[in-house]
Amino acid sequence: MHALSGGFGDRTERALAAGCDVVLHCNGEMAEMAPIAQAAHIMGDDAVARFVRAEAARTAAS
Repeated sequence: MHALSGGFGDRTERALAAGCDVVLHCNGEMAEMAPIAQAAHIMGDDAVARFVRAEAARTAAS
């Protein structure tokens, strides 16, 4: 599953620059998570609003 090139920090920066609100990394290896956390940033107000709407829709559908 090496569809993206570059290191984890580079991938994170490119994903966020492309318009993603959230970057997920799920294997739990600290050596990989550290550069992701360093490249990530706090979600802006618009991203938080999208999350709140999505979460409300998700819970309403259950």
